[in-house]
Amino acid sequence: MEVIENFVAVAVPVIGILIIMKILSTPIRWFWKLLCHVGCGFGCLFVLNLFSGYTGIVFPINLATAAISGFLGAPGVLLLVAAHYFL
Repeated sequence: MEVIENFVAVAVPVIGILIIMKILSTPIRWFWKLLCHVGCGFGCLFVLNLFSGYTGIVFPINLATAAISGFLGAPGVLLLVAAHYFL
């Protein structure tokens, strides 16, 4: 009986710590995923601005344009290009 009590005394805190770590790690994963997407959007806009001599399209690289191209990917870049021509 004492073995079971010792096991429960160790297992319950360990499981509690694992649950807390899982709850706290989810926002951190979302933050890093968001940061990676915005970084990729920044890179796409940078490459697009490198070819601005050929295309005539120049985008200011800021958080808003990087976030749009990062969240939406290639359709986001196309959206920015369409907005550039129509607005």
